[in-house]
Amino acid sequence: METFLQNLNKKQVLNLSDTLEYKEGEINKIVFTQREDLTILIFAFDKGQNIPEHSHPSKGDALIQVLDGEGIISIDGEEFLLKKGESIVMCANSPHAIKATEKFKIMLTIVKPLP
Repeated sequence: METFLQNLNKKQVLNLSDTLEYKEGEINKIVFTQREDLTILIFAFDKGQNIPEHSHPSKGDALIQVLDGEGIISIDGEEFLLKKGESIVMCANSPHAIKATEKFKIMLTIVKPLP
């Protein structure tokens, strides 16, 4: 049987925040699926870690869900402070950046058009 989601235990109740540990001074990530039309992964940022502003032309819309901590998401130059339980959508082609104001875990879901 084909498996579409990797790195997740099947038929078990999950706390997604527990699927990835923090690494001191680093950004850690785990990929659950990476396909042409869909990517799902979790990032764990140590305090102060960041992903500088960048964009992904025609890569699709992204949903960020905060699993733990808090951080600043910058989209099109506007900053948003997000905390555990909150989410935000980034439209395709929008310049964006992420900075952890404390230890910060997010689940990122990117939905792309099929060719």
